[in-house]
Formats: sequence, C-alpha cells, structure tokens
Amino acid sequence: MDEFNGLQQLQAGRSYRSLTDLPKALQWDETGDGEHDNIVPATLAMAITDAMDKKCFAETPDADLTSFILEPDNREKIAPPVLSKGDPILETVFAKTAIDMAHEVAALHELMTRYSLDYVIKQTEPRHTVRDYLTNLLRRSGLHQVW
Repeated sequence: MDEFNGLQQLQAGRSYRSLTDLPKALQWDETGDGEHDNIVPATLAMAITDAMDKKCFAETPDADLTSFILEPDNREKIAPPVLSKGDPILETVFAKTAIDMAHEVAALHELMTRYSLDYVIKQTEPRHTVRDYLTNLLRRSGLHQVW
C-alpha cells in the first residue's frame, strides 16, 4: 500500500522523491538466471531519460527528423550520443530498444512542438502524422514492455 501511495503522490506532483524511491514493480534480471530481483539500473534509467530530451533535436532540420523516424536502420547517424556508453547494461537488447524508442519520442516531440500532432510525416499514401507515429510507438513500447 505504501508503494501505491508513493506513486500516487509522485503522479500528483506532491512528492520530490528520487527514482530509487519508486516501488520495485519493474524488475530487472542482471544475473541471467530468469529471476527478477532488482529494479532497472540507474545508468539505464538516466540514459532513457536523457534520450527523451527533445533539445538534442532542436537544431536538426525537418528532413533529418523525418528520415530519423522513417528509417530506423539509419538512426545512428542522427541520434545524439548516449551518456555512459560502454556500460554493459546499456549494451543489452532491452536497453538498446528502450533508448531507441526514447530517441524516437524526442524526435516526434520536436516535430509536434514545431508544427502540431497533425503534421504529416509520410507524404505518400497512406499518409501518417506525428499522432499516428506516437500511437504506433505507444503500441510498440507496450509490446516490448519498455515503458
């Protein structure tokens, strides 16, 4: 019950707790034995948080943002560097997926800020807007259990 109250306070903005004070509902398997016994490591949590910052895309031209969103295989050219790179935790598939999705959130957020949720990213039929890509990203993150 304390964990629920802590999350409720955090959601309502009445708590100044750190990430380590959050309930240990999201488990992490560091040993590889299938047992989940730790929360997400702080380096991964901070890398995801840093990757979601849209400021890194503030000077990026619209064409580069569009190609960043439409061509996931070529994201490394445009993506901002990940802090603490080289940490083994950041080399896991889960971490790479989470950081990639966080970068995508930042790019979409930047386009939304510049234009709107209805800004058309993909001009060919069927057309897709920022809203469509955010909806799809939400579905993918749920499937990967990233957020």
